[in-house]
Amino acid sequence: MIDAHCGAIGLLGANDHPIIEAIPFHQKIALIGGTRFFVFYACLFARSFKLNEWRQYTQIDQAPIQALSEKAHVSVYAFLNHRLQEIAKAQGLTTVSFLTKDIHVNPYFHGNRSPLCNPHLKGIISGMKLQDLDNIDRCALYYLALCYDSLSILDTIKSRQIEIKAAFCTGGLSKNDLFVRLHADITQIPVVLPKVSDSVLVGGAVLAMVAHRTQTANITIPLAFQTAMKAMNHASTVVEPSADEKLIRFHQCKYKVFRKMIDDFNLYDTIMSDCV
Repeated sequence: MIDAHCGAIGLLGANDHPIIEAIPFHQKIALIGGTRFFVFYACLFARSFKLNEWRQYTQIDQAPIQALSEKAHVSVYAFLNHRLQEIAKAQGLTTVSFLTKDIHVNPYFHGNRSPLCNPHLKGIISGMKLQDLDNIDRCALYYLALCYDSLSILDTIKSRQIEIKAAFCTGGLSKNDLFVRLHADITQIPVVLPKVSDSVLVGGAVLAMVAHRTQTANITIPLAFQTAMKAMNHASTVVEPSADEKLIRFHQCKYKVFRKMIDDFNLYDTIMSDCV
């Protein structure tokens, strides 16, 4: 099994926290953030268990910022997050989210696997100035503006009469407090961090447990994936979404712009397709 899929199996069974204990499998998604970013949705029908992969895109070259973060003896994420906090404080803002009021990003630089299923989409950055190309502060703002794609996935699932009530996050990006906080605030669902940080390893153990029980001669009923996952998946921290009405409204407006950027790109593509 692919490592990211294993990560989802090592996450979605956790229900040992009061906020998530009553949430069933089909109302959870997994956010797997490593060198690429995946979103998984668990579908359970009768005795079958399926993982649907919704989104994947690669990260940008971190070399310039990596050099600065190493000089400061911190991670890239800690460096960028600190810069964002400094900028917000200097501008008298109550949250770093408000820094992106005039900066909008469509992250589909390599197309979109799902939910749009369009390999021809291209990325868009709105609000960029020429002097921003080598400006670390502006790079930090672009990075901050990337999280609305997760909400588009939730909206697509919701259109199928399924309400997602929690997101489970693992991988390198789960160690980025701001990334986790933004996902909770933008999606307005709690984001759960696992007790064991390497959920891929836990998922592999779940697979081994199910395979062993299934092949053991004296076991008449195969061990269900859900049972094994509940036994081996555990939650550590649950980040609840902000209830600040101003911030909620801000993210709603940002999301409208995000969706409009996709529509506009498709319109441009349609216009130009008739010209060549």
